[in-house]
Amino acid sequence: MTFVQDFIALFRHTTNSYKYLFLKSVINRAKNGEFVLSIDDVVLDILVYAWYPNQYFKLSFGVQDKVGNLFRNQDFNFNDIGAITSTGFTTSLRDALSKEVNKVELKKELARYVQYRLLSPFFAEELRGQPDGKKNRMIKESAAARYDSRKPLYRISECSKKIETHPEWGRFIQDNYPLLLQYLESRWVAFLQKQNPEVPAIIHKTAPPASRSSLSRQRAYWGEFLKKNCKSSCIYAGTPLPLDNFSLDHFLPWSFVCHDRVWNLVPTTVGINSSKGNSLPNLELYLENFIDFQLAAMRYHSKNNHKWELIAAEIASDLKISPQLITIKESVVSDKLCSYISTQHQVAEQLGFTTWALCN
Repeated sequence: MTFVQDFIALFRHTTNSYKYLFLKSVINRAKNGEFVLSIDDVVLDILVYAWYPNQYFKLSFGVQDKVGNLFRNQDFNFNDIGAITSTGFTTSLRDALSKEVNKVELKKELARYVQYRLLSPFFAEELRGQPDGKKNRMIKESAAARYDSRKPLYRISECSKKIETHPEWGRFIQDNYPLLLQYLESRWVAFLQKQNPEVPAIIHKTAPPASRSSLSRQRAYWGEFLKKNCKSSCIYAGTPLPLDNFSLDHFLPWSFVCHDRVWNLVPTTVGINSSKGNSLPNLELYLENFIDFQLAAMRYHSKNNHKWELIAAEIASDLKISPQLITIKESVVSDKLCSYISTQHQVAEQLGFTTWALCN
């Protein structure tokens, strides 16, 4: 078999998150020339990689998944004041995980199972028909004895506290890193999609975003509307909105939808936006106001914005309606918005997003 075939074989029969995350640690460190890895470092890598989809984006890894359950069972809450896109965020997260999370059980799981069974495809013939209780020892011994001939991805140290990536694998990873990472991420996304079938934009939820998109186009959309409708009130507080120094709130939080569509944005004050954060709005209190505000903005822009056709096409595509209906039949848009927001709100609640209401 070739290195490519061997790499693909590593993903067969993968039913838990830590195999994907373990492999991600191995190839990321190999890319940087680090071939001898301590299990302690790999465990910390796994927790960092897992935190973003599981804790920030609230994705489930499965009811029995050891990594996902670790965060929940230990009630680990990381509240860094820095933006998730900042260069120091991951460093702060890693430090917090190192100090605050008990990793003993996860290390036991890796030591008992993952670091051995990940090498199973390299020694399939030797392991065929063997009792499960003997396989770990056989894999460890085979990886050591046939390190040069069979070229497994790595071998396991005598004390089982370190692994050593095979140098030829190291070179292969370094030469093909973008493609290997892309393949790993595609399999990881497929795993997450299977565990979260109703959740949108999973492909954007496996790692921290490199940057957040500018909202200049969206600010222009809402800013123009507010200037022509200067008596508009905040849907949350009922108070007049500032015409210039307003903040754009994602009605369904960005960390759930992962987009900046104008129909999910609503102007509010900086303080209220900060208070709401990544929480869900209380629909009983705010959904009707939100929909009325959206319809008013659409009504205005359909008559006054030369880019309305592009805006309408985006809204229509997302809500699965005809662009012409947006201004002809507002009731259709209202019903679609209500249905979509309510359904997605329920999915987000099930994932663990909290519901927010303004405290007067």
